[in-house]
Amino acid sequence: SRLLRRSAADPLMPPDPRRLWLVPLLVACVAAAGAQDAGQSLRDWAQAGVTQSVRDLLAEAVPDLDAADGTGRTALMYAVEGGHEEIVEMLLAAGASLDRQNQSGETALHLAARYGRTVSARLLLRAGAEFALRDAEGRTPLYRAIERRRADIIEMLQVAAAAKGKGPMSQTTFGSPDQTQPPTIVESTSAPY
Repeated sequence: SRLLRRSAADPLMPPDPRRLWLVPLLVACVAAAGAQDAGQSLRDWAQAGVTQSVRDLLAEAVPDLDAADGTGRTALMYAVEGGHEEIVEMLLAAGASLDRQNQSGETALHLAARYGRTVSARLLLRAGAEFALRDAEGRTPLYRAIERRRADIIEMLQVAAAAKGKGPMSQTTFGSPDQTQPPTIVESTSAPY
């Protein structure tokens, strides 16, 4: 209050230099709060599939693309899980991290494999997502695809593994902690022979 009285009495008197150190701190706090709000909005809109809002936010601001919620999930993970391919494409083009892992160790590619999001899996692989990362249970995206019988994603991941010199029988490809072979896939149709 003494500072206010002093500056009110003499508006030309400079502010107390002992308090000037607070200005950069306050500016940084406001900027961080704004970035957190933008990251939260980005996650919410990606999860809901609100393409235009994601596009607007990416055009107007530079949100933290990899801001995670309490479970470690990012906007990219939510977009993949929800099957919002256009948002996945926008986030990848904006520079979202391909291999960020949530608290369960899952990447966006793990989620694409689990939920059968073929287009998202293709976009992630083309962007350079690491297909051999293991989640907290020691499972790779290929293992998750096999587990859920996602034939199109299984093939895509095997092609990616072969292209990188990690053949279809590679332990790093299947990703079970105690298996070098994939789990058996039971076909629902009879054999053609």
